[in-house]
Amino acid sequence: MAGHGGEIHVVHGMGGCGKTALAYWLFTEAVREHRRVGFWVNASERMSLRAGMLAVAGTGARRAGSWRPRRGAAGGG
Repeated sequence: MAGHGGEIHVVHGMGGCGKTALAYWLFTEAVREHRRVGFWVNASERMSLRAGMLAVAGTGARRAGSWRPRRGAAGGG
């Protein structure tokens, strides 16, 4: 997580000790504090990461109201 000075903090530890809960709490606090839109994506597996990123792209497109898949693009027809 980048702080005000651009530093990065790494959270590590054994499974089940609360790393994801801590990261999610920090994420929601940062989003709330800076009044930003945030998207939480499960990246534990390649397929969940892909599905999450596609969902984020779709959500952003609906908000912007302008996204359309390009003809010939991957998944765009």
